[in-house]
Amino acid sequence: TFLIGLAYLDGIDVEVNRERGIELITEAGDAGLIEAVKKLVEIYDLGIGTNIDHLKTIYWLKKLINLNAKRILDRKGKDVDFDEIVDYINSVLRMGVKYYDVSNYEEAVKNYLDIIDFSKKFRIYLGLNSDIFASAAYNNLGIIEREAGHGNEANSYYLKAISMREKILRKHPDVIVCDLMSSYINAAIYYNSACLFKSSLRMLEKA
Repeated sequence: TFLIGLAYLDGIDVEVNRERGIELITEAGDAGLIEAVKKLVEIYDLGIGTNIDHLKTIYWLKKLINLNAKRILDRKGKDVDFDEIVDYINSVLRMGVKYYDVSNYEEAVKNYLDIIDFSKKFRIYLGLNSDIFASAAYNNLGIIEREAGHGNEANSYYLKAISMREKILRKHPDVIVCDLMSSYINAAIYYNSACLFKSSLRMLEKA
């Protein structure tokens, strides 16, 4: 059902019928096929064959997060699959972005705090990726708090992200340099708005 849905969506060996394609992919997603659920997140998040729909994206992301969590929990800590953990964290990160898009900051914050907690629990499997994911969560928490008008809290999260990303930079500049620059600039914006111009300049010079 999922593959036939993809065929209709993309016009593979059949005439393009996006409405029918999404209908079939939805049927497969409702049945719990994780590949179909991932595709539905993409469809509604990017507007593939339909309009962008934040609420439907959130609906399917919730299902994806639950399916990913179930896969991990079913293993009961034995033979945990690295890719499954990364899929789970990425889906929660994406959910945080969608909650931010609809201005539901409270739920967005919960998602990012969950990532930090999860990254710590599964550090043995994630290694350095644990800090990469946690630093992304801290940076995004800063963005949310800034949007909510909580400048001091925002900067506290930015500084946590910077501290983690500076440590990662020493070993893996290729994977973190752009993210670290972003954190420096976020902190500079806060300092500038608080009229702490020397601190703002220092962060911009680091960037």
